[in-house]
Amino acid sequence: MRLRRTAAAATVRPAEGTATAVLGVLGRPWRAVALADGTFDVPGGEPLAWAIVAEDRVHTPAASPTRRTRLVDGAPVHETALRLPGGDVVVTVFAVADGGGALVVDVANGAANSVAFAFGRPDAVTPRPALLAPDGAPVPAGWRTLPLAHGGSLRIAVPAPGVALDAVGLAALPAAEAVVRGWQRQLDGGAQLDLPDTDVDERLLRSRSQRCLAAEPSPLDEPAAWLRRAGALATVGFSTPVEVDDVAAAVEALAKGLRRAAATPWDDAGALLAAHRTLVALGEDRAAADLVALADRLPPPSVAPHDAPADDERYEAWLTARLAVAHRGTVRLLPSFPKAWLGVNLSAYEVPTLAGPAGFAVRWHGARPALLWQTPDGVAVACPGLDPAWSTVAAGGEALLAEPT
Repeated sequence: MRLRRTAAAATVRPAEGTATAVLGVLGRPWRAVALADGTFDVPGGEPLAWAIVAEDRVHTPAASPTRRTRLVDGAPVHETALRLPGGDVVVTVFAVADGGGALVVDVANGAANSVAFAFGRPDAVTPRPALLAPDGAPVPAGWRTLPLAHGGSLRIAVPAPGVALDAVGLAALPAAEAVVRGWQRQLDGGAQLDLPDTDVDERLLRSRSQRCLAAEPSPLDEPAAWLRRAGALATVGFSTPVEVDDVAAAVEALAKGLRRAAATPWDDAGALLAAHRTLVALGEDRAAADLVALADRLPPPSVAPHDAPADDERYEAWLTARLAVAHRGTVRLLPSFPKAWLGVNLSAYEVPTLAGPAGFAVRWHGARPALLWQTPDGVAVACPGLDPAWSTVAAGGEALLAEPT
């Protein structure tokens, strides 16, 4: 790979520790950021803040002890539920490309009584005229409110800068369920997993979507993060262009700090694997082969911990490192094996490694595991997490391993 140093594009990021998720659309630069206080940083004005006006009091997301938030099935569809007397009011926020682009806010009232949805952002489009909060109201001056009956729902939207949106266009925007399905279709690539961890699919989708939507780090200052983001973009066919020279610059910057290390940290090894995936997707097979040779000259990867990282950015690297790692002609299946998986059948196929895709299944015969595997030709295979003494040079087969200690 030839090195060409390039300056990173300028990005605007929320203050450290305030962002919880990025909302947006692949291939569009417009982004909104969900903040820790329940508001949304939306381009073109002040953050979108909101509250629920109920009979007992005003419920704000920042002050509500009952607030629960999540990204629906791991997609960038942000859901906040506030417990009110008799049930929840659920506020779902997501970005769409339809109509030129908008941030959609859907509100569903599952509480026992009628409420009012209060919000800032004077440019928000509403389905009907909203009431301006009068002086002395329990919400900030300038906010507007919309009544919402028990069991009812309503929608508002903040259009992207320069986009014209009216009430008719507002109603035609897609539902949150359709947006979730769209993200699942776009990012449902790679390994086929059947693991005891029940949240794998959701965390994997969240990891990929958030990396694709996040502000681009510098390939020189944050090479590992830049390479992991590029690998996610490769999964969706490069909705944002990735330059080969920038991949080379990031790999060189990362490798420079690893050559004298005792081991290559598992997350940095995941960044090199993401670089390999990116180069293959770009059709740069020779550069991909050069990267494998470089990785084999680096210290062996460390074993990933059993507990998943809290951040989304490294989750896919962690998951892959738990399943299969290739280094210097050996594919290590299940480098470590958590106690919670003992006695549980599991499988993983098309797991990416620097040697090529690897797959395996574990089936239990009493206390002894049977390993079925399929790996690329020409490499040795080991399974240190289950049986450190076992290895083979066969590209596929079945073996009854020793009882794990």
